[in-house]
Amino acid sequence: MNRHQILTGACNGGDCYALGSVEGVHFVAYASGCDIVILASNFQRVVNIPGVLRGSIKVSCVDCSTDTGKIAASFARKIHMFEPTPSSTQSTHRTTHRTKAKPEKKLDYRWFPTAELSADCFVRCLSWNAEGSRLLTGGEVIQIWEYVNQPATPAAPQSPTHKVQFHLGAVGAEEDDPVTQRLVQAIADPDHKADDQLVDPGSWESVWKIKPASPVTHLKYSPDSFVFASLGKNERLVKIWYEDQKVSQSLMRHDSVLSPKKTSVHYSFIYISHPRAVTGFEWRQTSKYMPRGSVANMLVTSCEDNVCRIFVETILPDAGLVDLEQFDPAMSLDPKYHTQRHKKRFVHRLKTIRCLLLQ
Repeated sequence: MNRHQILTGACNGGDCYALGSVEGVHFVAYASGCDIVILASNFQRVVNIPGVLRGSIKVSCVDCSTDTGKIAASFARKIHMFEPTPSSTQSTHRTTHRTKAKPEKKLDYRWFPTAELSADCFVRCLSWNAEGSRLLTGGEVIQIWEYVNQPATPAAPQSPTHKVQFHLGAVGAEEDDPVTQRLVQAIADPDHKADDQLVDPGSWESVWKIKPASPVTHLKYSPDSFVFASLGKNERLVKIWYEDQKVSQSLMRHDSVLSPKKTSVHYSFIYISHPRAVTGFEWRQTSKYMPRGSVANMLVTSCEDNVCRIFVETILPDAGLVDLEQFDPAMSLDPKYHTQRHKKRFVHRLKTIRCLLLQ
């Protein structure tokens, strides 16, 4: 079986393969029946996620995060998420070039299940946002899932039982710290639950959903994750969905974006018409070092009239240069992004160019 057959012969309707990246190491994940196979950049198989543990249901679609390496796969109405963890074994999958260039990093990771979601319909398409914090699912219903951190509340009190306590060190010594004590207790007695143990530090919740006029077969976030496009079978109209609160500049301040208060999410859409049925679309990929909102989104569509069309987002003259940090507040506050320093440099240079142009 060649590469083309591997990447095109697994799913019906949805995307049966996706490209991802974890810590700068690229990989390919594709569906093979009820299994998920992960390939290194040289197309050598690294990990096989069996579907037996998930009911041996055929995978309908797969998507990968290009920033965190998360994998989302749909099994009918169920959506399973997998996150990468560094492998303890040495992998032989090193991607090298025949030139004298420096060899790429090895894909020494394993993927473990971290969440399971139940959608309101049969899921035909998936799409991660840029940060891997939101997941878009589509079918008869379009849903947006977001990871929500739950407040640290103690578990419900249980009936008093006598349990053996374990500690590190001699008797009478200083008490262990709570984290170490819970870890030792969990290893020695897996069935024991401490009174201060958290029920769940966070969970995935459906923050928005809508039932379109026809089932969705294509669904994908834009590179900046501000908008997403959807398409149904044999439709001539591509819908571009946008969140209403991001239109108003007053709602894009640091205090409103990063506020812990939850506001209702509401999306509206516009149409992009075509003379015949649209067969597919793809967003133009931008560099990960570009600040969000600084580059206009570009959508390429293919149609049954054998013509590809390019649609570009209309941006006001100063919309891409005025206070770019408000479009991406996480780049200055969240240390987990590896491109934080490069984005700050780029924003500073754009501001300098704008000042020179206005002089």
